[in-house]
Amino acid sequence: MASLSPSSGKRPRVDDGAGAGASPPPVPAAVHVNVAALRPRLVALSQGQLADVLLGVMATGALTEEDLLAALPPPDLSEVKERLAAANHLIRRAMPNSRWGSSADEYSYRRCAAAVTAFKKLLAAETKAIEAAGHPRSVFLFCEVSADAICATVTWENESHNKWQAAAEKTRDRLALKTAKAMAKDATVDTDELQFILDSFGETYPAIVKPLETAIAKR
Repeated sequence: MASLSPSSGKRPRVDDGAGAGASPPPVPAAVHVNVAALRPRLVALSQGQLADVLLGVMATGALTEEDLLAALPPPDLSEVKERLAAANHLIRRAMPNSRWGSSADEYSYRRCAAAVTAFKKLLAAETKAIEAAGHPRSVFLFCEVSADAICATVTWENESHNKWQAAAEKTRDRLALKTAKAMAKDATVDTDELQFILDSFGETYPAIVKPLETAIAKR
């Protein structure tokens, strides 16, 4: 058996199979995607159908949950804003001509009641969807969008018809605080993001200040 000379200064090499004779790891082949043909078909699907497709692909192992979450964009709040504005427009379209009297009296409310109810249901659905999206910054931005939409609704002469607006404001406050607390507990949320939320929304939602400041101090 050959031995190394002490004067050579070299150490014996352990062959781990990754030497010059070993094959390099395979490089995944580039995947061609016909975006022009595929995108319209995906856009035509309902949200539920698209979700089922993605979950089905994940079940085969072709797509991991981590890869999917990393690829998800923030919710498109411009579309949310448009839907709320359209619902508000329907309320005003249902209002009688003001030349016949007040546009916010009981008669006018009865004319608009169905549209008001539709707006409230849409707002509740959008709130639930944005909370489920798992994107904290978007939750706060949505709160601003929903606040603007509510301010644009009709204020009725009968105060009982306006109570839902106050209830919606309390819902926003609770959602903002719940989101801030979740961010504070999530170690993956960095200090910069916590500070951004604090600086941008702390004045509007004072209850979020303490949990965010505490979390920033501990980071």
